[in-house]
Amino acid sequence: MTTFRSKSAMSRRDVLTGVGLAVVTGVALTAGALPAEAATTDTGSTGLGWFDVTDTRWAGGAKGDGVTDDSPAINAAITAATPGGGTVFFPAGTYLCGSTITLPGGVHLVGSGVGGDIFSATDTELPYRGTVLRLKSASNVDLIKTVNFDGLTGSVKAAAYQTPGRFGLHNLALDGNKAGNRSGIPLRIFGKAYEIDHVVIQNGAAGGVYSEYGGGGYEMEARLTNFHITDNAGDGLVWKGPHDSLFVNGVVARNSGYNGINIVMGSCVGGEQFTNVHVWGSHSQAWVLGTQNASFTNCIADGAGVQVTGSGNCWIGGSILGTKTAGEVAITIGDGTTRTVSGNQFITRVYNYAKPAPLLRVLLNTTSFRNRWQISANMGGNIRYYTQGKSTLASSITLPASAIAVADASSFSPSGGTLYISDGTNIDAKVCYTGVAGNTLTGVTGGIASRAYASGSYVFSTPSTSAEWLEVVDPDNPSNGAWSTGQWNLPQFYLNPTSFNVGSQTLRPNSSATALQHIRNESGRVDLAWDNSGSAGAYSYQNGATVEGRKGTSVKTWRLKSATGAIQPGTAAGLGASLYSGSGAPVISATRGDIYFRSDSPSSAQKRVYICTGGTSWTGIL
Repeated sequence: MTTFRSKSAMSRRDVLTGVGLAVVTGVALTAGALPAEAATTDTGSTGLGWFDVTDTRWAGGAKGDGVTDDSPAINAAITAATPGGGTVFFPAGTYLCGSTITLPGGVHLVGSGVGGDIFSATDTELPYRGTVLRLKSASNVDLIKTVNFDGLTGSVKAAAYQTPGRFGLHNLALDGNKAGNRSGIPLRIFGKAYEIDHVVIQNGAAGGVYSEYGGGGYEMEARLTNFHITDNAGDGLVWKGPHDSLFVNGVVARNSGYNGINIVMGSCVGGEQFTNVHVWGSHSQAWVLGTQNASFTNCIADGAGVQVTGSGNCWIGGSILGTKTAGEVAITIGDGTTRTVSGNQFITRVYNYAKPAPLLRVLLNTTSFRNRWQISANMGGNIRYYTQGKSTLASSITLPASAIAVADASSFSPSGGTLYISDGTNIDAKVCYTGVAGNTLTGVTGGIASRAYASGSYVFSTPSTSAEWLEVVDPDNPSNGAWSTGQWNLPQFYLNPTSFNVGSQTLRPNSSATALQHIRNESGRVDLAWDNSGSAGAYSYQNGATVEGRKGTSVKTWRLKSATGAIQPGTAAGLGASLYSGSGAPVISATRGDIYFRSDSPSSAQKRVYICTGGTSWTGIL
């Protein structure tokens, strides 16, 4: 922040070099620090200078009384500043605008500070203070819009000289007066390399801030610092560029029913850096991350979740805070369209959730690939963290049921899968379905017999996915309480480091009986494989085996049979003879060539080792 000296104290060198006029290059004024002498217009020989909107030379001068339409005077002052660039200064007051304020490149709008409250327009005990630009009722336009926005919007490669740049807003509030307007937002930008600092943007009838960039020129990064975007009837911030922009110390709040910050996927987003940005309130999503290779440090999603549609992003620290409402999702992956979401890393805390409330939800048609989720969570006792389909029961059911009618089955895989049903108290996590007919899940099996669920209970499905890394510490889950390996629900995952302690956890598949599960070593060899194909409640591999070794993906090197306790060594062609052991002579039925070792002391020779000649026939050979 720079405090300006009076004009009499400035040298010509000060004016020419910008010393004391730092706002021209984007440094904001300290509220109330501008003396009366410096507020007068002084264009100087370079065309740089101050342009006070209350100067009568600008269409009679703005009044700032909250009654007069000041937009003609404000636009006249901006027009005067445009040729050489400059600072348009707003003394404290409420500047009513009946038409759009057009902002060109090189011009900075500077107020006397931000005061008042979101309710200043209706509460006499909370009057506006500082500088406020407020949209006049029934105007139904944008309050501030960059020059030639309508001609530039949608341009992928706008010419560098056409895109406004190096402009800014400092130390003021923009009020869209949504109570008196049905359309328009406070700030609409197509630009680059601009600055917004100590600015409040509120009450937009159709949103708060919209920013877009077309890719022209070499300098692009915008800088938003100490900003507050609140109480808009639309997304708080819609971001379509410029890429590589910086956001520091921001609050986005109470844009109810809409998104807080919506970074829209496109060629001009990516590489953004968000630091200490808090999004709170009853948004549809607090954050929508349609960007790539961006960083989010100590950021917060409070009251709504985070939706990830881009790749390569890093969210470190901060938190995702729920509202203890059934069915809310902390992190949503994808948007329902066909896309791959990969390479994201989240290391954060998730808390204040109540069951049923999944930690992660991968939407249908989304390939979620090699993302890393390291979460310290309080999920209210949920036992499934990874879901896909989401709906509620259309009518009450009692398990087992052959079909389940839901309110909306569009997010469930039509090829079937595993279901997770909960009414907030009871949970059934071993229910399967084979298809979808309308809004009915068909071919339903499993579940706790005679368990009843009322209409409105939540139904989730478990997705099939590839190569995800999910680590969860959840004290609310009585079956976990430590790093959650038992609840990953993934066909494949990676464990690192090579040695770890998960306590008394259960690692098991949760899909169909033929869904093979693998634990691989660093070279990719399968060291352990199993599935659900055993009897009810058992988890075993084919033919009752519990553990098998392989070379590559097909040649079995050995197998341990759980049904008989036999070990079956492998050969180059496949599995060989089985090895048995027991007390006394063998009486079990086996395959010709299998070998039996006695563990007791026989009374005669050739009674210690037997070879099977078929069925229950054995011949002593040693």
